[in-house]
Amino acid sequence: MNKTLVISAYTCCGKTYASEHMEDYNILDVDIRKFKTIKRLPNEEEIEKERKWWESSPHLMSTEAHLNQFKQQIISADNPDFPDNFVQYIKENIGKVDVIFVDSNIRIRQWLNEAKIKFVTIYPWSSCLQEWIGRMYLCDHRDTIIRYRINGWH
Repeated sequence: MNKTLVISAYTCCGKTYASEHMEDYNILDVDIRKFKTIKRLPNEEEIEKERKWWESSPHLMSTEAHLNQFKQQIISADNPDFPDNFVQYIKENIGKVDVIFVDSNIRIRQWLNEAKIKFVTIYPWSSCLQEWIGRMYLCDHRDTIIRYRINGWH
């Protein structure tokens, strides 16, 4: 059984880089987005809503033909098990890996605290702003997100 270190690290502090390059350690880089939503087919309520929307204006395709296509579309929906599924996944992997990386979002840290999961928080030195901005651009973060993070830097 491994002694697992749970690390809550700020954006662009090397979570993904470490998990891809530190071969001597078994590292799990947990992306919270995979736990927030589920992929599924539309339910009856959504199909009925789509029917009403489709019938509210003229179309060349019949309502039934459109609904047959709509029923086959995979949609993303909020996962009703979130955030419990996220916390449970971390708990299940403690002892199985050396390091578990999660984002430093305050809600994530609150969930870890509530679940009595010990963790450390990593954030960049205040003098590293320029380097950190460069990392954000290299990771293809949107300008609006980068500006938001810069405004909250200190």
